[in-house]
Amino acid sequence: MKRTTRTDVWRWAAVLAGALSLMLVVVLAPSVVYAQPSDSDFDGIPDSIDNCVFVANIDQQDNDDDGDGDFCDADDDGDGRSDDVDNCHFVYNLDQQNRDGDEWGDVCDNCPLVSNSDQQDSDRDGHGDACDNCSFISNSAQQDSDHDGSGNVCDNCPVIVNPDQIDRDDDGNGDVCDNDDDNDGVDDTEDNCPVVPNPDQGNADESLTDGDSLGDACDDDDDADGVPDVDDNCRLASNMSQSDTDGDSLGDACDDDDDADGVPDVDDNCRLASNMSQSDTDGDSLGDACDLSSDRDTDGVADGADNCPSVPNLFQQNADGDALGDACDEDDDGDDLPDDADNCPFIANEDQADADTDGHGDACDPDPGLDGDGDGVIDPADNCPRVPNPDQTDADRDGVGNACDDGDGDGISDAADNCASAPNADQADTDGDGLGDACDDDTDNDGFPDASDTCALVANADQADTDGDGLGDACDGDDTDDDDDGIADVDDNCPLAANPDQADGDGDDTGDTCDDDADNDSIADVDDNCPLAANPDQADGDNDGTGDTCDDTAGAGGGGSGAGGAAGSTPEGATGVACALEPGGARGAAFALTASLLGVASLHARRRSRRSTVALHRQ
Repeated sequence: MKRTTRTDVWRWAAVLAGALSLMLVVVLAPSVVYAQPSDSDFDGIPDSIDNCVFVANIDQQDNDDDGDGDFCDADDDGDGRSDDVDNCHFVYNLDQQNRDGDEWGDVCDNCPLVSNSDQQDSDRDGHGDACDNCSFISNSAQQDSDHDGSGNVCDNCPVIVNPDQIDRDDDGNGDVCDNDDDNDGVDDTEDNCPVVPNPDQGNADESLTDGDSLGDACDDDDDADGVPDVDDNCRLASNMSQSDTDGDSLGDACDDDDDADGVPDVDDNCRLASNMSQSDTDGDSLGDACDLSSDRDTDGVADGADNCPSVPNLFQQNADGDALGDACDEDDDGDDLPDDADNCPFIANEDQADADTDGHGDACDPDPGLDGDGDGVIDPADNCPRVPNPDQTDADRDGVGNACDDGDGDGISDAADNCASAPNADQADTDGDGLGDACDDDTDNDGFPDASDTCALVANADQADTDGDGLGDACDGDDTDDDDDGIADVDDNCPLAANPDQADGDGDDTGDTCDDDADNDSIADVDDNCPLAANPDQADGDNDGTGDTCDDTAGAGGGGSGAGGAAGSTPEGATGVACALEPGGARGAAFALTASLLGVASLHARRRSRRSTVALHRQ
């Protein structure tokens, strides 16, 4: 066994000393840490100066300066009402007035007379969108010179009433104050289409006998032929018959090649009869196809165009649609049976069924009653079985004869119908232009299409609509009440602004709704701190933005109790002075003076707090 030397003893002593030092550090370290200032809510603010010791609030905001931070203060505005029942948490309002019934008291409501729970204020001008007359353009004054509901800063006609703000040309000037509504460079007073751009002022029917003064751009019948442009096969050339010889959807009146034979009309020797070869046997400059001097059957149809040149047939009837007219066709119905052997020569019936064996096929058996109109054409073959038409003319080849064709089904044949494409049994034609109301886009012929006309049945080129109800003055049966508030204009104290209650706070015969100075104190309502109570001096003792005359809280929150006197029993600070007058000598006077000074100091502090709150609220 090794013998312990003095050196070993010192070595072990050093190790033991080191261990003891380490233990002291571990044991004493917490004492060092907890020696720092206490911060219970860990917000970096020591408890000793934290206005919310147990609720983190780094900003230390204290709206009512009562020493309790807003985060832990049950009454942030110090008005004596707990925040959970206070309708203005951060604005002092003892009376809790709330005229619009939403959850915001009047003093902190950006629309105190219009319910708006969301308090949305898009332009941040202090007026909520719900009551802001220009919700997207800041206008704290809310000036509206023409009282049409649109503030001056956003009104496209600031001094002329136009609640609809219509601006057809989008130039920023409303139509009611725009001299050129369609922005085409032509003044409305001279423009033949005042709301439709047409700088050329084209008017195809201006020189026609039945023409009008409307420009083509806004005229639904440019050629005044009684056929609406949308249906007219020649929009700018009068052609009431709508004749279209070559069936190319372009009427003869405006078709350069009416017969579609490849030869322009100006060079064609038969403009309405196809004759590509332009043959003219007799050299009379009239092509054979239309030369009536070559009309062997003298039926009025030139041989070149006649489907039966040797047999008269003016209407060129052709039951089976082949090259031969019925008058000279041995098989008129095209059923491969010669007419002289066919029991129904004009109606195809290959089976020749004849149930009663009377020689007339079932398809065309002229039993009594089968020719209801007595025109000699049996009903099964008659294209107008209830209207006599022995010629069976069918211009549009739709299987219904001209005499009874009623395309719109209103009981009026197209030939006599003033709206052949729109049902109108009454044939009403308000403007007497030959075009029925049912298909007339401008029934009163005042230049405004019915769809946008404020009086579709009464001409009113100015489109005046004083009460903005969408019905023009010319046809508004209720124009004695322009604002539609139930009060006749002659009795209405605001004839152009609805106010059924007729409230007139200052008794000046101008209703509050349209009165710029409702209390008649010479201060405009927008600047008046008491708009409904006359106060020309605008006194506002507590500087809360509401004049003393109408401020229910003016002077509230007296000197308190104790030395300052009973709360609210006398003006703030006055109680102490009153005590000085009682018996008690100098001592009583000293107490009174001290209480008075304290009361004044408290009053100033509260007013300073409220001013800050109001300023915060207004921001």
